[in-house]
Amino acid sequence: MDNSATIVPTIGGGNAGRAVDNAGTRAHEAIDSVSAAAVPVVNRLARGAHQAVDNATQFASGAVETVVDKANVVRDAHARMADECRGHVRANPLASVGIALAAGYVLSRLLNRR
Repeated sequence: MDNSATIVPTIGGGNAGRAVDNAGTRAHEAIDSVSAAAVPVVNRLARGAHQAVDNATQFASGAVETVVDKANVVRDAHARMADECRGHVRANPLASVGIALAAGYVLSRLLNRR
């Protein structure tokens, strides 16, 4: 006769398998509870991230518009200055040549001192 009987451990007077099943069920319930609590937090974080991206996009768009406006102002000022210089040279050709020669002489003296 075989004396090796199967011994089933008992926990709190019940079956060990039932205790493991109960522990597993409680673990699943805890996970479900934690994940349900995390959903609003994750949604709030996602909304905050979307808002931050929207704010950054609006700021960048405003900065681009400002840079374009300033570039247009500089371009217009350059065009006005070029027109004024052309007008001055046409009105005073000899003086313009004299000024150009004097400026060239001064620059060559400054650069040749090295």
